[in-house]
Amino acid sequence: MPLFLKIRTKKRVASAIFLAVLSLLLSAPSSVFAASLTLLETRGKTIFFSGISATGAPMTALFGKERLKLTGKAVACATCHGYDGLGRSESGITGADITWSTLMKPYGHVHPKGLQHPVFTEKILKNYLVTGMYPGEQKGDPSMPVYTLSQEDLDAVVAYLKRLENDPDPGVTDTAIRVGTILPSEGRIGEMAQVMRKTIEGYFAGINANGGIYGRRLELVVRETGRKALPKDKLKSWLDRNELFILLSTLTPGMEREVASLAEEEHIPLVGPFTMFPLESTSLNRSVFYLFPGLREQTRALAGFAKNRFGGENLRPALVYPSSKDMVEIVDAAGEGFADRGFGAIRKNEYPSGNFSASAMVSRLKEDRIGLVLFLGNESESGAFLAEAERQWWTPHVLLSGVLLGKGIYSIPPVFAQKLHVAYPTLPADRKEWGMKELARAADMENLSVNHLPARQSAYAAAKILVEGLRRSGRDLKREKFLSALENLTDYDTGLTPPISYDRNRRIGVMGAYIVTADPGHPNGVGASPEWVEAY
Repeated sequence: MPLFLKIRTKKRVASAIFLAVLSLLLSAPSSVFAASLTLLETRGKTIFFSGISATGAPMTALFGKERLKLTGKAVACATCHGYDGLGRSESGITGADITWSTLMKPYGHVHPKGLQHPVFTEKILKNYLVTGMYPGEQKGDPSMPVYTLSQEDLDAVVAYLKRLENDPDPGVTDTAIRVGTILPSEGRIGEMAQVMRKTIEGYFAGINANGGIYGRRLELVVRETGRKALPKDKLKSWLDRNELFILLSTLTPGMEREVASLAEEEHIPLVGPFTMFPLESTSLNRSVFYLFPGLREQTRALAGFAKNRFGGENLRPALVYPSSKDMVEIVDAAGEGFADRGFGAIRKNEYPSGNFSASAMVSRLKEDRIGLVLFLGNESESGAFLAEAERQWWTPHVLLSGVLLGKGIYSIPPVFAQKLHVAYPTLPADRKEWGMKELARAADMENLSVNHLPARQSAYAAAKILVEGLRRSGRDLKREKFLSALENLTDYDTGLTPPISYDRNRRIGVMGAYIVTADPGHPNGVGASPEWVEAY
């Protein structure tokens, strides 16, 4: 072959290789282009979104002309400046654009109110965060807090601000969104978990068959657990390995606190965990969105019902509950709920978990002339309690959670007609025809049985809320943007549950309960129409 033909052939081959590589890069997931954050940048990201120091150092802020002292968590950077640093309105104040390219403009800044100052440098920016002084020693905007930060945290925040504009979240590519769930795999609860998994997979299959979410497929990644709770560090390793965008409809008995804490620390949204113990009482976890009220909220709804129904009867209330670490907050909430509604101090009666003596408990309460009992035992304990009360000719009004009572509602002693009042977060009447048809279609895709309907409903409703949040977030998908979308979800109709609402200070979608009064003589075991009571 002539030399010039060999050269031309080599050029064509090189050109073809270049075009092939370029095509591959352009079609690759967007996360391919993003380098991982350094440890310092990761710590800065934690501070930016949560206002909490990753090193454990105290972090406070002085806000306004009065220099009101607040926790860093109350005025995290993202609250005003947004998930992308471009600024957002909050309480009548619009946060400035704090992306690095804007902060470091070579010609300085002119603010909306006319204030001008020279260009920031990295050193001046750090000084501004802790003193509030703009370049040129000009006093800054009083609506911007002044933070108490360690030098390490200050370095971390600035390091992350440099990366903010080019920091894609894990689990999102141009073609897919990776969704994770954690489910048990053994025993009866494992059977229920598999129904939840298949329900989600069936729903995702329908979404993907119709083009996905802005062209992205939903991919489900499942972490199965055995009979023992997994350590938090193992769950974190699983999250890190799989690069998940979000967690959905987890079922983690014995691990609820660890999973919720991990979601907050990793800034990964968790939608619809299936649990009786929503963790919303002490401090708001922005990452977690529950569907239904737990026992704590149900007890407050029952207290509200008791106030409406028996407030003028001067009944002596008592609380009966098993010894358990999960019951501590619930017992406190019940006591506060009854006290707030004018019942005074509720008499607390604890018994060893798994060792309930109905005879001794009934005798004690009867002797104390208790007229209203909030009973938080399981189905068999509730049955034993009511049977023993009937035997001792003692029939107080009894308040229970339907989740704990279970099928015991169908075996109530006749003497308790109109005296047994049960809280349910949702009732069959909430299941609309179109919602059940949607659920059936998803079930048919995966050949599901009709067992474990409450778990199927919960998983399906959580998946619908996830998709609604993704659609509201738009094509430019970020975790913080998703959180903001759900924080503005109001009266969302899943077709299977009461309307779901969240806001910046509320993370339980259904904040109340139906109170059903039992009537053993009625064909369906229920007397008067259910009464809806808020759980606040």
